[in-house]
Amino acid sequence: AVDFSYDERIEQAGYMSPIYHIDITYKSPLRYGEAGFVRTSVAKNLPMRTVYRQQVFHADDAAGTDETGEPLLREDATPLVDALVTVCVVERETFKPVSLKRTFPDLYEKYEQLVEEN
Repeated sequence: AVDFSYDERIEQAGYMSPIYHIDITYKSPLRYGEAGFVRTSVAKNLPMRTVYRQQVFHADDAAGTDETGEPLLREDATPLVDALVTVCVVERETFKPVSLKRTFPDLYEKYEQLVEEN
């Protein structure tokens, strides 16, 4: 959705983006066989870390789709799972952290436009 290929731009350039921390709240189950979807947004954009908000919803919480095909939520939709996932970018060979702002400035700027909070 942000027009940035993780594989092409990060992995093939010799970097990777491991999970650093997860803060997760399970509110209600999505049972085997039930359809659902995950919505991801940028909660915080820091030079050395990105915090994504990931929420899981029941498929019937979708009220159609937007122009990009992303599900639109019903007004009363409640996430089944709400998580903050913190990731960083590291050199693949050394696992040394690098600045997203310096190494991938176009992605950092895009996230600045999308961030929920500064």
